[in-house]
Amino acid sequence: MRNGVPFDKVFDVERLMKHEQMAMSITFSEFEGNEFDWHAMQFKERKDGV
Repeated sequence: MRNGVPFDKVFDVERLMKHEQMAMSITFSEFEGNEFDWHAMQFKERKDGV
């Protein structure tokens, strides 16, 4: 479970297309305070050092 979402119950991740998996990964990471740089296609370094 992550962010209150039981992934194994809600999503059949293996049935999702690769771009859908990536979008979900980025979205849920941003819920935790991460920021994704779409131009560089990578996460930005967090200011709080995490």
